[in-house]
Amino acid sequence: MKDISKFIDDVLNEVSGKYAFDWVSKISQYNRVVGSQDYHEIIERVMKELVSYGLDEIKLHKYPADGKTKTWEWIVTQSWEITSGELSLIEPKKEILCRFQDIPMCVLGRSKGCDLTAELIDVGKGVKEEEFEGLDVEGKIILIEAPRIIVPTLYAEKGALGVIVYPSSVRAGGNKGMTIYNRFPAIAEDLEKTTFGFSITFEQGLYLKELLKKGPVKLYAKIDAKIYDGELEVISAAIRGTEKPHEEIILTAHICHPAAGVNDNASGSAGLLELARSLTALIKQNILQPPKRTIRFLWVPEFHGTFPWVKEHEHIVKNALFNINLDMIGEHPLKIGNPCYICLGPYSRPSILNDIIQYFTRIIADHPKGVAINGTQMQMRYRIVPYSGGSDHGVFVARPIGIPGIMIGHEDPFWHSSLDTIEKCDSTELKRVIAIALCTSYIFSIQNKDTLISIWPIIEGIFYQRLGKAKEMILSLYNKLNQETTTSLISKDEITLMGKTLINTFVNYEKSILDSVKQLDSLSPIIEELFFEKVKELEELKKNLFSYWNKLCKHASIDINLIEEPDHFKQKWVLNFVGRRNLKYFIPILLSSVYEKFKVPEPPDVWGGDAQEMINFIGLSLSLKEICAILTLEFQHLFYPSIVLNFAKLLEENGFMKKA
Repeated sequence: MKDISKFIDDVLNEVSGKYAFDWVSKISQYNRVVGSQDYHEIIERVMKELVSYGLDEIKLHKYPADGKTKTWEWIVTQSWEITSGELSLIEPKKEILCRFQDIPMCVLGRSKGCDLTAELIDVGKGVKEEEFEGLDVEGKIILIEAPRIIVPTLYAEKGALGVIVYPSSVRAGGNKGMTIYNRFPAIAEDLEKTTFGFSITFEQGLYLKELLKKGPVKLYAKIDAKIYDGELEVISAAIRGTEKPHEEIILTAHICHPAAGVNDNASGSAGLLELARSLTALIKQNILQPPKRTIRFLWVPEFHGTFPWVKEHEHIVKNALFNINLDMIGEHPLKIGNPCYICLGPYSRPSILNDIIQYFTRIIADHPKGVAINGTQMQMRYRIVPYSGGSDHGVFVARPIGIPGIMIGHEDPFWHSSLDTIEKCDSTELKRVIAIALCTSYIFSIQNKDTLISIWPIIEGIFYQRLGKAKEMILSLYNKLNQETTTSLISKDEITLMGKTLINTFVNYEKSILDSVKQLDSLSPIIEELFFEKVKELEELKKNLFSYWNKLCKHASIDINLIEEPDHFKQKWVLNFVGRRNLKYFIPILLSSVYEKFKVPEPPDVWGGDAQEMINFIGLSLSLKEICAILTLEFQHLFYPSIVLNFAKLLEENGFMKKA
């Protein structure tokens, strides 16, 4: 491709933010609980729409939803169907607290049917055994501040009948009337112990607490719902490659979640629809040539459908170039206010994908043609952030697949809540994100030895950005050396050795990115020459950086040559499994005090992208010092070996890995 500017213009001329917005509205009207009738109906509607585009392939894949079937380590959910639900206050007065017909999220996901009156008891946060000490919960409904995961053994086995959850003051954030989406664990053996639950607002939680201070409180709970063995449905559609159809680019969006679920994730699902439509239209109009590599689109039940589809098509996915995942892409810049996050592909899977998507994001963010009909007129606000593993791209990144995965989305205070509604979605934001994902995918689909020259300046530009950030971390280490004292956990010797490893790791990582370019095609003579010069530059750069670090250490009165590397720096581990485990196994890790010391403070990542990356690096047989260095480069945060070693011990204790 010789004219990238014209290419971007052509894409923005075709992509319709309004079309995507209209589909967000349609999808959000369905209560898209995994395996339910509403989920099935919206899947059928999307399939019908895809047929009208004239794609090369459209298939509906079905998998068990029985709470038992295992894909690598992931256990799928059981199907859950709900017809109605109501929670009412009976004593000291009569009052309806919430109804499913008004707020579908008010009934906890995977609740069992019930029809009972019982006394309410407040157990605080309700996530630790000691919080139940001295409390008689048998035959009662417990009131708790909503945890990240509800542990049935903490209440059901004590005889409690059900659970009422409310958001914390931080989660509610002053948003009155917010009911948050919460659910019981997905696995059948856990669901055997669970009962029922409701989600109420923060204000209602305080109201019930005040009533409890004055005397007994009784509630009436009625739910018509069932848990059963059903089916998970995944839509796969594709534009087949003309020359290398076996090499695929895979785009995903999860279409599940209770109504309304506008930005999470009707926005991503509608965006993927519009991406498929507009790309097909551009090819049919001969504005763009057909892709040389296959471009595939997947609409999935988050994780639960992605894992079985990937496992079934492992032979295809392992040969794929990368995955781009669209998750919460339509947030209104004024009504939500948070920037779009381009969550980069992980350093554990080196690729020029990160370089290319950053380029297209920068150009499209303030492109005059990026404004959609009925959309906002302002420039796109965005952040380039490190890997975050909180969605379906993580399935492609993890072993045994191990390909690069990127997520585009937003932080959103209304995420997983009843306030995630249509007025908080923006057609302009949708259009821009769709265009970024389309341009990035398509440029790779046609890339060969003759067209690589067009993206070489982009690769060069992003390289120097990473070099600048690497030098920042080297200087951060030097500043630590210059401090009068260090902690008992972090010695000056450790910091000094980290600097050496950081330089080696940076150069090796940049070489691995160059290697990823070679995988696209054989190289033309000019690109061969550019590669040769780049490798020479990297070797010279390594010498210069070592000299630079040596001089800095001398200024801190440290002689690098006199420091011996401790044995634990060479420690390696092996993973005990492939794939990912369900959240019930991973969230306790993220809530631990050990992870609190390990994690990257900014930007905060509730899904532990740093922890997941450490697991990915363990799978690559990296040593402790190498893991610390690559994590430091990726997340721009100093990961000291002693602290990372403590986190490694926690992962060992929880069965994730063992010493090599």
